[in-house]
Amino acid sequence: MENRLPCSKSLKCSFYPEDRRVEGESYLLVKVYGDCLDSDASPIVIKNGDVVFCRVIQKVVLSRLLCLVGKFVAVTLQDGRCAIKHFTFYDGISDRIELTAYNPQGSYFVPLNRIKSVFVVEGRRDGEGVVRYI
Repeated sequence: MENRLPCSKSLKCSFYPEDRRVEGESYLLVKVYGDCLDSDASPIVIKNGDVVFCRVIQKVVLSRLLCLVGKFVAVTLQDGRCAIKHFTFYDGISDRIELTAYNPQGSYFVPLNRIKSVFVVEGRRDGEGVVRYI
């Protein structure tokens, strides 16, 4: 049985955009709530309370999503849930993506038609407010 993205009450790594955008409309800062990527097993460590720098993907279309496999993404779903995970696989037969968490280790399959928006995590703001690119 496959894992499904948990409901918002139990979501281990959710996010909420801050009330400002940077560099026009194409980037925003997002505060992370949860620890699903705070693990030595994760290729990058993102901790609870970190602020990440995200590039907005304007339209969720297959050609753009295929370029994101292997990257860390923030996604919002049609039902309002949101998550930051490692985008590890696109299943073309079922038209869904696999998102991976590392704390605890697990994968979630999300159909493309349930995705409202996608953001690519490109950096993390350090304690001095400087964005360090990932």
